[in-house]
Amino acid sequence: MVKKLIKLLAVCAPFLSIYLGYQMWFGFKYTGGQADLPPETITALQFALEHPGAKAILFWPICLFVISIIGALGAWNGNRILVWIIVTFLMIVSVLGMWSIGLLVFRLAVLFLVIGILLSYSARKVPG
Repeated sequence: MVKKLIKLLAVCAPFLSIYLGYQMWFGFKYTGGQADLPPETITALQFALEHPGAKAILFWPICLFVISIIGALGAWNGNRILVWIIVTFLMIVSVLGMWSIGLLVFRLAVLFLVIGILLSYSARKVPG
């Protein structure tokens, strides 16, 4: 039963990262404008495409998707070490990005934390 739950959560992880990427690209809004024009609100994706120095917002959703795929494959195959490495990485990113993307990444980190705990529990469970 625990292994089925682990696999179900592993399948959910990439979909959660897609949702988080959507939130990063279209949920964050930037308000700007020029002195003679009224302020306009644009999405983070538009902002990143229009400003050459703001490419990090393009990088992070793709990075999180790749990380979640790697973690999901590790969880599907029962690789606890890989899942715990993913948990550690995502927790570090969520703490360092606390004022920007950290709260979004924290959801994915908690999902992998639950997967890691369940994997550790299923590995230590004594048959009988």
